[in-house]
Amino acid sequence: MANVQEGIDETFADIVELESMCRFSDCRHETEPGCAIKAAIAGGELSAERYELYKNLGKENTRNYALKKQVSKWAKAYKKNSKRSMWD
Repeated sequence: MANVQEGIDETFADIVELESMCRFSDCRHETEPGCAIKAAIAGGELSAERYELYKNLGKENTRNYALKKQVSKWAKAYKKNSKRSMWD
């Protein structure tokens, strides 16, 4: 599966909402002050395991989508070369 970010965001809507509440829009949720994710984990409102799952699924989705694009590129090049070879 590739490019399923919408489904991930729907499943983890609580985390997406928390991310929007961070002090900085580019918050990495690590050491930045005013991080809503860190505060929610520290306050027991969000489990660290659930947040890790969200991050891991996002990373996996990004990798899968990039791989899918690369495979499509290779397939297109192969198809083009195959057609060229048929006419040579």
